[in-house]
Amino acid sequence: MSIIAIRHGLSEANNRENYGTPAFDNPDSPLMPAGREQAIKLGGRLVDMLNIQLINEPAAVSTMRRSQETALLAGFRQLTAYS
Repeated sequence: MSIIAIRHGLSEANNRENYGTPAFDNPDSPLMPAGREQAIKLGGRLVDMLNIQLINEPAAVSTMRRSQETALLAGFRQLTAYS
């Protein structure tokens, strides 16, 4: 079994331009358009590199919205959220 660690895509919560705003470091902040594109590209790369179907692979995610959005947009469907 392999474990692959992936960081979420760019979100309102980790956008340096939002520093000091309510969005910065907010667990419910969504991915930004660039973060959504990153997640979609990630899914394609994982499929190409590992020759797997992400829909069948389990993914451990945090309870933060951006983490779950990244996994879903990449193509994972079996998500388990951990705090």
